[in-house]
Amino acid sequence: LPVIFYTAMISSARYRETRSRKHIRQARASRKKLETLSSSENPNATPYLRVVEAEEYSLKPDDPTKVRNVFDRAIQTQIDHGFAHLEALVNERACDSFSRFGYQHVALRYLDAAKLAYRDKWGATMKYKWLISKYDE
Repeated sequence: LPVIFYTAMISSARYRETRSRKHIRQARASRKKLETLSSSENPNATPYLRVVEAEEYSLKPDDPTKVRNVFDRAIQTQIDHGFAHLEALVNERACDSFSRFGYQHVALRYLDAAKLAYRDKWGATMKYKWLISKYDE
Protein backbone atom coordinates (compact mmCIF):
# COMPACT_ATOMS: atom_id res chain seq x y z
CA LEU A 1 0.00 0.00 0.00
CA PRO A 2 2.60 2.64 0.85
CA VAL A 3 4.33 2.19 -2.53
CA ILE A 4 1.05 2.69 -4.40
CA PHE A 5 0.17 5.64 -2.17
CA TYR A 6 3.50 7.43 -2.55
CA THR A 7 3.55 6.78 -6.30
CA ALA A 8 0.22 8.59 -6.52
CA MET A 9 1.36 11.46 -4.32
CA ILE A 10 4.67 11.93 -6.13
CA SER A 11 2.96 11.71 -9.51
CA SER A 12 0.44 14.35 -8.44
CA ALA A 13 3.24 16.64 -7.29
CA ARG A 14 5.09 16.16 -10.57
CA TYR A 15 1.89 16.92 -12.49
CA ARG A 16 1.45 20.14 -10.49
CA GLU A 17 5.00 21.15 -11.42
CA THR A 18 5.09 20.09 -15.07
CA ARG A 19 1.46 19.65 -16.21
CA SER A 20 2.67 16.52 -17.99
CA ARG A 21 -0.22 14.14 -18.70
CA LYS A 22 2.14 11.23 -18.01
CA HIS A 23 2.17 12.12 -14.32
CA ILE A 24 -1.58 12.46 -13.96
CA ARG A 25 -2.01 9.08 -15.67
CA GLN A 26 0.38 7.53 -13.14
CA ALA A 27 -1.52 9.10 -10.25
CA ARG A 28 -4.85 7.87 -11.60
CA ALA A 29 -3.49 4.35 -12.15
CA SER A 30 -2.35 4.28 -8.52
CA ARG A 31 -5.75 5.57 -7.37
CA LYS A 32 -7.45 2.78 -9.30
CA LYS A 33 -5.21 0.20 -7.60
CA LEU A 34 -6.17 1.64 -4.22
CA GLU A 35 -9.85 1.55 -5.21
CA THR A 36 -9.51 -2.14 -6.07
CA LEU A 37 -7.82 -2.87 -2.76
CA SER A 38 -10.39 -0.85 -0.87
CA SER A 39 -13.30 -2.63 -2.54
CA SER A 40 -11.70 -5.99 -1.73
CA GLU A 41 -11.99 -4.97 1.92
CA ASN A 42 -8.34 -4.32 2.64
CA PRO A 43 -8.83 -2.34 5.88
CA ASN A 44 -5.90 0.00 5.31
CA ALA A 45 -6.58 0.84 1.67
CA THR A 46 -9.47 3.24 2.23
CA PRO A 47 -7.52 5.81 4.28
CA TYR A 48 -4.79 5.94 1.62
CA LEU A 49 -7.40 6.12 -1.14
CA ARG A 50 -9.13 9.11 0.46
CA VAL A 51 -5.84 11.05 0.59
CA VAL A 52 -5.12 10.31 -3.07
CA GLU A 53 -8.66 11.31 -4.06
CA ALA A 54 -8.30 14.65 -2.26
CA GLU A 55 -4.95 15.27 -3.90
CA GLU A 56 -6.40 14.51 -7.32
CA TYR A 57 -9.36 16.86 -6.81
CA SER A 58 -6.96 19.62 -5.77
CA LEU A 59 -5.17 19.43 -9.13
CA LYS A 60 -8.14 20.88 -11.00
CA PRO A 61 -9.97 23.16 -8.58
CA ASP A 62 -13.07 23.88 -10.67
CA ASP A 63 -15.24 23.74 -7.56
CA PRO A 64 -13.47 24.77 -4.33
CA THR A 65 -16.44 23.62 -2.26
CA LYS A 66 -16.16 20.12 -3.73
CA VAL A 67 -12.40 20.12 -3.12
CA ARG A 68 -12.99 21.14 0.49
CA ASN A 69 -15.60 18.40 0.95
CA VAL A 70 -13.22 15.78 -0.46
CA PHE A 71 -10.41 16.95 1.84
CA ASP A 72 -12.75 16.95 4.83
CA ARG A 73 -13.89 13.42 3.98
CA ALA A 74 -10.25 12.31 3.77
CA ILE A 75 -9.46 13.90 7.13
CA GLN A 76 -12.45 12.26 8.79
CA THR A 77 -11.41 8.88 7.37
CA GLN A 78 -7.96 9.27 8.93
CA ILE A 79 -9.49 10.18 12.28
CA ASP A 80 -11.86 7.21 12.11
CA HIS A 81 -8.99 4.82 11.36
CA GLY A 82 -6.58 6.37 13.86
CA PHE A 83 -4.01 7.35 11.22
CA ALA A 84 -2.63 10.51 12.84
CA HIS A 85 0.23 10.78 10.36
CA LEU A 86 -2.17 10.78 7.39
CA GLU A 87 -4.57 13.13 9.18
CA ALA A 88 -1.71 15.60 9.53
CA LEU A 89 -0.61 15.09 5.93
CA VAL A 90 -4.11 15.62 4.51
CA ASN A 91 -4.51 18.83 6.51
CA GLU A 92 -1.12 20.00 5.26
CA ARG A 93 -2.02 19.18 1.64
CA ALA A 94 -5.37 20.99 2.04
CA CYS A 95 -3.54 24.03 3.43
CA ASP A 96 -1.18 24.03 0.48
CA SER A 97 -4.01 23.59 -2.01
CA PHE A 98 -6.20 26.36 -0.65
CA SER A 99 -3.19 28.67 -0.40
CA ARG A 100 -2.59 28.08 -4.11
CA PHE A 101 -6.29 28.74 -4.85
CA GLY A 102 -6.08 32.06 -2.98
CA TYR A 103 -8.36 31.05 -0.09
CA GLN A 104 -6.03 32.00 2.75
CA HIS A 105 -8.72 31.90 5.45
CA VAL A 106 -9.52 28.28 4.55
CA ALA A 107 -5.83 27.40 4.25
CA LEU A 108 -5.15 28.70 7.76
CA ARG A 109 -7.82 26.42 9.23
CA TYR A 110 -6.12 23.41 7.66
CA LEU A 111 -2.68 24.66 8.71
CA ASP A 112 -3.79 24.87 12.34
CA ALA A 113 -5.22 21.35 12.16
CA ALA A 114 -2.03 20.03 10.51
CA LYS A 115 0.18 21.55 13.19
CA LEU A 116 -2.00 20.13 15.94
CA ALA A 117 -2.04 16.66 14.37
CA TYR A 118 1.71 16.62 13.75
CA ARG A 119 2.65 17.81 17.23
CA ASP A 120 -0.05 16.50 19.55
CA LYS A 121 -1.34 13.38 17.82
CA TRP A 122 1.73 12.09 16.03
CA GLY A 123 4.56 13.62 18.07
CA ALA A 124 6.34 15.02 15.02
CA THR A 125 7.64 18.18 16.66
CA MET A 126 10.22 18.92 13.97
CA LYS A 127 7.54 18.80 11.28
CA TYR A 128 5.43 21.09 13.45
CA LYS A 129 8.32 23.56 13.71
CA TRP A 130 8.98 23.29 9.97
CA LEU A 131 5.36 24.22 9.20
CA ILE A 132 5.64 27.24 11.49
CA SER A 133 8.81 28.38 9.69
CA LYS A 134 7.34 27.69 6.24
CA TYR A 135 4.24 29.77 6.88
CA ASP A 136 6.05 32.49 8.90
CA GLU A 137 3.94 32.50 11.99
